[in-house]
Parts: sequence; structure tokens; C-alpha cells
Amino acid sequence: MNLQIPKPLYFLPPILLPLIAYIASTAFYWGVTTGSIPAIYGIYFLYIGALFIALSYKKLNPYLLIFIISALFLSLVRNYQTISYYHSFPFSITQNTVTIRGTLSNYSYNPTSRFSHCHMITLHSIHSPDSELKSSYTIQLYTQKKLCAEIGDSIELANICFKRPKDDEFHRYLMKEGIAATAFKQEQPITLLSRNSISVTRWLFNTKQTLFGAFKTAINNQTFAFFSAIFLGEKTALKQNKALENPFKQWGIVHYLARSGLHLVIIISLCSFLLRWIPIGFLYKQLLLLISVTLYSLLTWSSISFMRALLIFFMYTACMLSRTPHHLMQLLLLCCFLFLLINPLYVLFLDFQLSFGLTFALAWLNLFRTVSPKQK
Repeated sequence: MNLQIPKPLYFLPPILLPLIAYIASTAFYWGVTTGSIPAIYGIYFLYIGALFIALSYKKLNPYLLIFIISALFLSLVRNYQTISYYHSFPFSITQNTVTIRGTLSNYSYNPTSRFSHCHMITLHSIHSPDSELKSSYTIQLYTQKKLCAEIGDSIELANICFKRPKDDEFHRYLMKEGIAATAFKQEQPITLLSRNSISVTRWLFNTKQTLFGAFKTAINNQTFAFFSAIFLGEKTALKQNKALENPFKQWGIVHYLARSGLHLVIIISLCSFLLRWIPIGFLYKQLLLLISVTLYSLLTWSSISFMRALLIFFMYTACMLSRTPHHLMQLLLLCCFLFLLINPLYVLFLDFQLSFGLTFALAWLNLFRTVSPKQK
């Protein structure tokens, strides 16, 4: 009996096989290192899927086989590098009080939390009574009062204590977010070491906060809660108003309140519509569109789904301007590969799985729909 494989499988980009191999190797690595049986089972399904897709190709190119094997080893290397980097944080020194020096890189405020002020600090050095250690880790400090510093300031904090997380799941979450350690202090005096007169990060942060405050003042509370969550990516106002969020949870559609690629498409479509009325060339319109979308992304709060859509938009525009043939499936898989190269831990978390998995499923279904009956 001949197995009839649908023709649309032939059109899946070859990068899918190395990507599946990369994900399978990541699942195997974490399944072995953490003793997680579901992760080990997951690798069998991934390899079965890779085998099925490989059989759908008329001929498996030997170069593609080399890329698959390379992706397997590359995944092991990147996972080992990621774990080694974060596990080498000097918790043995910081479990006692130390003095740290670093740059304040970000700040957020959550009024519903006991330690409502979260400060992201990129470390320069860690000082203990016995030693001084140079460091480039990013840590987060939760306090009950905001530190007297601005974004981009070089500061010194004394009597800080970082302890190794007891929960492995929480530790993996911190590694996924790029955070090496967390500390909690009620009040934290600081020493300002230096402040740059010109700082792009500080300007972007202050502009973002100014716009956020202006919208909050101009719009009523209920409308602002939806607007900030959907178009700004900031959910604090929505979480404070449970009466607005609970109906979405009851109907199982709370994901509509999370900013995703759909909302970015709306913004891009609106900008494209407005640019039609400007009498300039096509290239200049695309450049203006790129600048507008880039500013929008810099002045709002990001997420995995939003960054996925933004990167695909950049790649699509680059292909269009260079007249390079492309397809949504190709761009999506390449985007996924880039995300996992930066941090392979993304694949272990549900937000990444749903963001790329559902988009891949929709793109594949669209591939079936667009193939002619003769090809099927």
C-alpha cells in the first residue's frame, strides 16, 4: 500500500527539520538534567514528527542532513552555555550581605504587590569584605520605596543579599527572563556614582512614562485599562480592576487582552493607510513605516508574541525591498530559530509554545487552503 502524503508538505521550508532537531535536543537536555519524564517523552514525539516530515520530501539533501546534525549539537552547546552562565552567579558570596555597583537599566511599578517597586540593575562588580568580583549579570531588586535614581545612572547599593532560588521552576523562569538573581529590601539607600548627560535609554523610558501618564489622564479608567493592555502591553491597570478582567476569564477569552501580532498588524495597517495620502515614493513610505513601527515598539511594553510579530514584519519588509522570494512559513520558522538561539529556555514555557505553535498551525492550514486541487 502506497502512503499518500499531502503535497503541501513538500512546500514546508527545509529549515523546519533543523528547527525540530534543535527543539528535540533542548527537550532531551532538560529532560536528562532535571529528570523530567514528560520532557523525555516529548523528544520521541518530536523525532517522530521530524521523521514524518523528512519522508514527505522526495529527496533528503545531504546538506540538509548536515544542518540537522549541526542543530542537534548547537542546541546542546547553547543549553550548556546558558545553564553554566546563570549557575556561575556567585551565590556563595552574595548569601551574606555585599555591596554591588551597576547601572539601573529598567524600572516597573506594581501597586498590588507588597514590594511594589522593581528595579532592574546590570551589575558591574560585587564587593564583599574579602574579595571584589567583576560581573555583567542582570539582577532585579524589589523595594517598598523607589530608588532615588534614574534609568542609566551608575549606582552603588550596600547590604544586599542574593540567595539561590529553592524552586527550580522559578530559577528557570528567571533564566528565561535574563535575570541572574533577585533581592527584596524594604528601603535601600543608594550612592549615585555617575549620570550621563545624554542617555537614549533614559529618554525612551521617560517618554514612555510620560505618554502612559497622558493617556491615563485623558481616558476614563475602564477604557484606559483595556487600551493599556491591548495597545501598550501594560496590564497593571487591568489587573487592578478585576471586574473588567473576570468576565474574560469566565468565557475563556482572556488571551484577547494580551497584545499579540494581531494588534501589531492593526497598527501597521493604520500607518500604511495614512501613508497612502502622502505623495512620496514607495521606498520612502516603507522607511517611514519602519521608523513608526520601531518607535511604537520602543515606547511600549514588549512580550514574546509581540516581538515575534515585530521581527517577522522586519524580515518581510527586508525581503520585499530586496525583492527576495519569501513565505510566512519561512519567516516564522526563521524567527523561531533566532529566538531559541538567543535563549533556548524559551521552548520550555507556555507563552512561547502557544505563540509560535498556534501561528505555525494557522500558517500551515493556510498552506493547505492555497494549494490548488491538482497539487493536492
